[in-house]
Amino acid sequence: MAKNNIKLTVNYPDSSISKLCSVQTEQINELKKIRIEIEKGNSDRLLNIVDNDTVFTVGATLFVFFVGILVQWLYNLHKECIEEDKIRTYLLFNLSRIIDGYSTKLTNGYKQFYQHNDINSGFPITPPKVLSGMLNRISEINSDKLFNAYNEESKREAVSKVRDVIDSIRILEKHIESYHKDLLVKSGILRDELDTLSERYIEVLAHFSDELKQNPNHENDQTFIVLGSCVKLFYKDLVGKRSIKRYYREVIRPVQNELVRTGLYKSNNKALELASLGRTLSHKYNELKLLTVEARLEYRSYSGIMENATKSLKNNLMILKNP
Repeated sequence: MAKNNIKLTVNYPDSSISKLCSVQTEQINELKKIRIEIEKGNSDRLLNIVDNDTVFTVGATLFVFFVGILVQWLYNLHKECIEEDKIRTYLLFNLSRIIDGYSTKLTNGYKQFYQHNDINSGFPITPPKVLSGMLNRISEINSDKLFNAYNEESKREAVSKVRDVIDSIRILEKHIESYHKDLLVKSGILRDELDTLSERYIEVLAHFSDELKQNPNHENDQTFIVLGSCVKLFYKDLVGKRSIKRYYREVIRPVQNELVRTGLYKSNNKALELASLGRTLSHKYNELKLLTVEARLEYRSYSGIMENATKSLKNNLMILKNP
């Protein structure tokens, strides 16, 4: 079956094509004139070429454009001022809380530690702490925003010092945590050794006292009187109590002195064992005493560091509060 080829054609009159070409030529010529006048810098002639409507439209557009930029800039400036004011308020509020409710309490906790903990009481399981996220609240503030919130150099320096003090408190707390764990281990070992030695010491002391009691004249025997009174004192006043200091002073030392005075350890096996145990107990007691003194001095230094940190925070808070 044959296919019909159909051609669609549009015939423009020659006059229409001529007019279209003429308009395009005129527009091109006008654009060339504007370009030439701009290059020559002839603004007066340019005004003659560009009509008033065009000038008004372009001017109005530029005006609206620049007003929009100005409004946006003022809005952003206002927004930044509000944000900076919030940052300053947030900083001052939390810094005041740190001073009153954190660093001061921590300082007092360290002070209480070295004033009230001794060889009898031993050490608490954990070091003094103040459970709070106050330090984090300041540390988590963006540094750039925090410094930009203040224009005065003195206040920026105060902010820097506050951040440094908070960092130093963090470092101190980590150090104390590590030191205290080590302290508890050493103290625990010494106290366990003292307990084990003391059990054997009191057992030997009681047996040796009973042995001396076999002497018909034991009531007049100074050694029996000393050792017997120590045994009675231990079971009456010291059993089950935290009285290491009294135990050492009123039991171990008198017995050791009596054994040395009489020289019984040279001829009696129980006296020799008692003297040997007493000597070892004395060494362990003095080690624990020294450890306790060192710990108290250490916590006194921590208290001093925190006092200085608190003073620094207070001084810088006053600088930041000044108008």
